[in-house]
Amino acid sequence: MEHTDTIKQIFTENGAWWVFQQKHDLREAIPLAVVKLLSCKNIVPGFYLYKCSNKKCTHIKPVFFTCKSKACSSCGKMAATIWFHKQKNILSNTKWQHITFTILMYFGIFAKLLDTCLILLVN
Repeated sequence: MEHTDTIKQIFTENGAWWVFQQKHDLREAIPLAVVKLLSCKNIVPGFYLYKCSNKKCTHIKPVFFTCKSKACSSCGKMAATIWFHKQKNILSNTKWQHITFTILMYFGIFAKLLDTCLILLVN
């Protein structure tokens, strides 16, 4: 069975994010990133309003702005793709390349948050 829940749905299900935030002392950047993520493709950051060029047509389509947050499942993918293309231009053209990433300790809070959210979602 394939799950199609987005990170946004997981954070908002049963108030999981708000419960987690109340229980833990978080760095200032983390709640800001999550609030940004929760407002993605929402009326909060704004939108473009497209109208049909036919004067008789009343069709209107709002296209909401994205959050451009690394934490967002849709915007983070785009940021990773852009980063990849920048690195591809910087690195030498070889058949094989190896890059090692070091995850800083404070990113562990995101893992704890996701774990807590998933537990709340299952219960």
